[in-house]
Amino acid sequence: MKMKIHFKVRSIIRAFEEWPINVGDFVVNYQIEDHIITGISIDFAIADADFPQVVEDLNPFSRIAASITIPEVAKLKEARAFLRRIQSFLSSVAPTTIDFNSERLEWIPENQEEKERLKLYGFSVSSEGTMYDDARELTFDFVAALTYNSYSASQQEIALSFVHKGNADYNDGKYISAFYNYFLSLETQFFAGYSDPKKVKIKIKANDRIAEALSDLRDAISFQRQNYKKQFTKLNGMTNNMIVDHIVDTRGNLHHHSSRGPASWHPDEPEVFEEEAFALKVLSGSIANTIVLSSTFSTERSSDFFEMCKKAGAVVSLIARGTEITYKGEARKFESKMNIPGIKPHAALVERLNNELRVQIGRRKSFPKEYVISDLNGVLVASYRRSELAS
Repeated sequence: MKMKIHFKVRSIIRAFEEWPINVGDFVVNYQIEDHIITGISIDFAIADADFPQVVEDLNPFSRIAASITIPEVAKLKEARAFLRRIQSFLSSVAPTTIDFNSERLEWIPENQEEKERLKLYGFSVSSEGTMYDDARELTFDFVAALTYNSYSASQQEIALSFVHKGNADYNDGKYISAFYNYFLSLETQFFAGYSDPKKVKIKIKANDRIAEALSDLRDAISFQRQNYKKQFTKLNGMTNNMIVDHIVDTRGNLHHHSSRGPASWHPDEPEVFEEEAFALKVLSGSIANTIVLSSTFSTERSSDFFEMCKKAGAVVSLIARGTEITYKGEARKFESKMNIPGIKPHAALVERLNNELRVQIGRRKSFPKEYVISDLNGVLVASYRRSELAS
């Protein structure tokens, strides 16, 4: 017997194909409508004890047709934790929320005996939700890689979940709550257990990853000034150390609330802390991206992911054939075989392969004259000539 757990998803991720993602004991599938991810499901094997119990009420005067007992399936807890990690990984690259209030359980019999024993095939709760307004196109192999690698990211789950909750609060204008969630994400990773503000400042200022994120913050502030009417002014002119001091001091003021002085703040005026929440949004988001992308594209995990793609029948093999010119002016033929995760060649993937091909040719101290990229059946995917590639 198998169980499948379904959830609605709100996301701006656009994808043009989907295929099962097998990892551990789970199989993950996405629901895509009009190229937008709108749902996710995980299925897994369950034991006989996980069958739902249905007892019919034979009393003809009763309004209750039957009593139903939904078992507490042990594997569900692990599946839900996995989904939270998936949500954290996806939302680090594009706003994505799994609606955990929309959970729908489905029991799937695998033989006639199980089908005859099963009296209840599904159980669900529902909630209202709205789609995000914009969409961000990502190739499905990227979505699959994020999903696959989030399974082993249990140690990062808490920090990434704080970022996810912070983003939700920030988008709702709940800047105080957003500030706390972003700060807790950094605290979880870099200064857990430290309460003395002076020691916290020292830990933050000495961290290279936070220093890189501070550079991203400066770029974000500059972009904000150039492209939006609302101007942030508190951080303008501050050095990195001053920004760190201001953020830690703000955390202290919020935590040690007072009716007077710098520690005074009103819960109905969260906009006062919008700039501080924005700063932590950029800092924690930059670090979250580093965690997710370094995990997803680590060399030791890429081979396992590719094997999973092969089992799902989601690997496209392409061949590039053409002529390259050496720096000495000699023309020579070349052939390069490439495999990509997917069901069919997507334009973005072909472009990625094209860029990689040109890097390979450059390493041979040559430049391409002309070449074509085709699948194993000889179907042309792309073609290039020197006139198009000339700088």
